[in-house]
Amino acid sequence: MRNNCFLLLTCLLLACCPAWAQVPGKRQPPRDSSLGLLDTLGQKPSGGWEDSGQMPYSFASAKIRMKVKMERQGYRLVHEIDMGKRNDHCLLLWEKNGRQTLVMLWRIDVNKTGYSLGEIKDKKK
Repeated sequence: MRNNCFLLLTCLLLACCPAWAQVPGKRQPPRDSSLGLLDTLGQKPSGGWEDSGQMPYSFASAKIRMKVKMERQGYRLVHEIDMGKRNDHCLLLWEKNGRQTLVMLWRIDVNKTGYSLGEIKDKKK
């Protein structure tokens, strides 16, 4: 069941957000953030992730902070998928007013977590 949900969400991501794999890497160093950038979600033109960066928190702490921040902004958690051998990566799918937002978190170091987020745009509309 869990594998089926993962495959379904992966297919959805590939169909709706073709640049979903553009995670900050060696080409461009991600910037530090305190999650204040979530307030501008959906206002930037994008072909992939709308925002990405790093948080100076452990993976578990960053995940909790991200959930609290999104819930305070009125988002509802639709799906949560833990990934990686040590569950040190996750995808969170949020919804608010018919808009779906995908958040990816991954462990960089003991006290550093990376994130990327963006709105899933339905190309059928």
